[in-house]
Amino acid sequence: MVDEQTGLRAVLDWELAHKGDPLEDLGWLCVRSWRFGRDDLPLGGIGTREQLCAAYERASGRAVDREAVRFWEVYGNLRWGVFTLVQVRGFLDGVVPSVELASIGRRAAETEWELLNLIEGRAY
Repeated sequence: MVDEQTGLRAVLDWELAHKGDPLEDLGWLCVRSWRFGRDDLPLGGIGTREQLCAAYERASGRAVDREAVRFWEVYGNLRWGVFTLVQVRGFLDGVVPSVELASIGRRAAETEWELLNLIEGRAY
């Protein structure tokens, strides 16, 4: 997004764009893979879930159902886990000789561990 005052204002990633529950985006931001080693800050390694929900409420004027965000976080981790398996398949089959795909496939175990923690309530 570009405007005359500031030039580049934002970059949109439309890769997974679809119609749906806006709270899905909040859960997706809390997927473990986006924390980059800052597991103490579940919001992409930069903040807490509560900070995210409070900021969303201030900006949107809408109440955030924390349990719905938790559902979407579980869903997002499962979804990313499936994506890792799909991506590594091309490498394992020899179709795409990519170190990136091989390393992404290695992250499937990370999502499994996170899902167990979320389901048991230990990740919150």
